[in-house]
Amino acid sequence: MKKIAIVMSLVMMIFTFSGFTSAEKAYWDEMKKIYDWEAVESDQDISFELNIPGELAVSYTMDIASKSNMKDLTSYIEIDTKAMGFSPKVPPIKMYTKGSDIYINTSAFVEFSKMAGIPTDKMNFAEEFIMIKSEQQADIDQDLIKELYAFIENLDPKMDTGMKQDGNKFTLDLDSDKIVDLTDAYIRALIENIDKIPMALLQGQPALTENDKQQALQMYNAFVEPYKQIIKDSIKGSTYSDVTVFEDDKYSQKASFDIKTTEGNAKININSVSTKKDQIDIKLPSSVKVMTEADLN
Repeated sequence: MKKIAIVMSLVMMIFTFSGFTSAEKAYWDEMKKIYDWEAVESDQDISFELNIPGELAVSYTMDIASKSNMKDLTSYIEIDTKAMGFSPKVPPIKMYTKGSDIYINTSAFVEFSKMAGIPTDKMNFAEEFIMIKSEQQADIDQDLIKELYAFIENLDPKMDTGMKQDGNKFTLDLDSDKIVDLTDAYIRALIENIDKIPMALLQGQPALTENDKQQALQMYNAFVEPYKQIIKDSIKGSTYSDVTVFEDDKYSQKASFDIKTTEGNAKININSVSTKKDQIDIKLPSSVKVMTEADLN
């Protein structure tokens, strides 16, 4: 069962990476060129609105600036969030990553702990950053990322995504039924190909077998499949749209996810531009308080 739990978590992680575009070969041909960049700088503008009538209404805009070294998978990210109206304030975030390890500025860590209702009276850290040390055994590097995306690219959801291509521009528009059907198709494709998942992601577990695959399918059919129509009905009217443009030294994306439910609505707009760089040197912070996942728990 531990392996099945790993598989199901990988399903969600990989689907997050893949989005709704895996079936389009031309799109992935362009994406694979980006994997070979030495370094990249990105700027993102994000707006987020959530409205649950009578309970919660929040609205934020976020400016995200990041730079990444693709060879050793180090990155530095700054996130400046502006709360609109009476939305709770969100502290500025400075974050480094190295493989699967995450560094976050101590002030933001403490503020988020307060927001989550976690006692902070003992969080008198002198260090400038909290390093959240991953306990997973997988060694995440550029080769593994390429292997992971190759796995995703070869998945066949057995349905048309509806993506349109005009030169170097790719456009995708989905209604609520298509969002559910496509998500279901990709998850099934992932489960049916679990024996092809890169071994490095299994964190020291034995290779997955046909029996593991059947167990995962049984779990999915038992706990998810019966509710697919209910999910469709509950998000009726929701839409997802994405326009991605590839150039020689940059790519840009405009995406919108408008979520309508019986309980409330949410909308996310993303406008991002990523630019190829010859080299970026990222120096990890030295004033660090190390915390493991067990410490956080």
